[in-house]
Amino acid sequence: MVKIAQEKYRVKLSREKYRMKLSREKNRVKLSREKYRVKLSREKYRVKLSREKNRVKLSREKNRVKLSREKYRVKLSREKYRVKFTQEKYRVKLSREKYRVKLSQEKYRVKLSQEKYRVKLSQEKYIVKLSPEKYRVKFTREKYRVKLSREKYRVKFTQEKYRVKLTQEKYRVKLSQEKQTAIVQLQRLKDELGLSIKSSFEAEFGITDDETKEPLGNHYNNWSSMVVMETAQETLLDLTNAMEEIGVKIDSLQPEYGIGQFEVTFAPVTGIEAADMTAAFKTAAFVYLQTKGFNAEFMTCVNPHVGCCNGFHYNFSLWDDMGKNVFLDPSDPLKLSKLGRHWLAGIVEHSPAMLALSSPTVNCY
Repeated sequence: MVKIAQEKYRVKLSREKYRMKLSREKNRVKLSREKYRVKLSREKYRVKLSREKNRVKLSREKNRVKLSREKYRVKLSREKYRVKFTQEKYRVKLSREKYRVKLSQEKYRVKLSQEKYRVKLSQEKYIVKLSPEKYRVKFTREKYRVKLSREKYRVKFTQEKYRVKLTQEKYRVKLSQEKQTAIVQLQRLKDELGLSIKSSFEAEFGITDDETKEPLGNHYNNWSSMVVMETAQETLLDLTNAMEEIGVKIDSLQPEYGIGQFEVTFAPVTGIEAADMTAAFKTAAFVYLQTKGFNAEFMTCVNPHVGCCNGFHYNFSLWDDMGKNVFLDPSDPLKLSKLGRHWLAGIVEHSPAMLALSSPTVNCY
């Protein structure tokens, strides 16, 4: 009996130990789950905090973009206001000129009415007088007609002067004077923006023998070919020296891709001088080469089967009074300033009209 009781006690004790071990295992599992929940909660909080930071950063970027747009709108509004203010000043000036002409016409009408009244009064006074007095009236009428003709001529002359003045105010210069128009625009650029234009041309032209029509350069067509330069150097050097004597500043002279085709580049100069040098070169080179037995061809396309045409390239930039190139912005990725971008946009906008002026003949196409 005692032995059986001891066995039962051992079994009971083993069960209690097992229950205690199982309880401990459950507590460990529960504690692990709590730790995992805490860790998961912290990760969620970090993700949420990161998202909030990204939202704040994105909001700041949007505010910067919005502020930049507002600044651009304000600047654009100011530019529009300046243009509008200039137009209003011109309208006021035009209105004053019209008012002056109208006032002159009103004064002339008043004066003419007074003269008519005096003549009518004189006629009434002299109706009752004798024939010698009638002669005097007739003489007075003749004097009045002469005076009236003079007054009409003065009014007509005044109106013509006003029309001329109005045309000059509207167009600043006569439309037929292209050079004067360019000079006025350059002066406007200087007065209104404080800028000057520095530019130069690249002129391509062909040289052929006047009698045989053979191209200069022994039928070689290679860009910057030293063989062509060696063959034609005497003629080309004489041409360069002749151009320098008349003030044409040549920067370089070299063969082009076409047979007998050459390109001359002029030194960069300020203002209208670049156009003057190019015009002088075209005329002087043609006349000089004729004295040497050659013909200079500046036509865009002389022979469409050759594959090379003559072009005039225009290179320019804007400079301020301090000698700074305002097209250049070293901080910009493309090195182009904001003014340069606007200037380029204006060229693109007006390119159809400029094409009609710069390429007016069928050969240009």
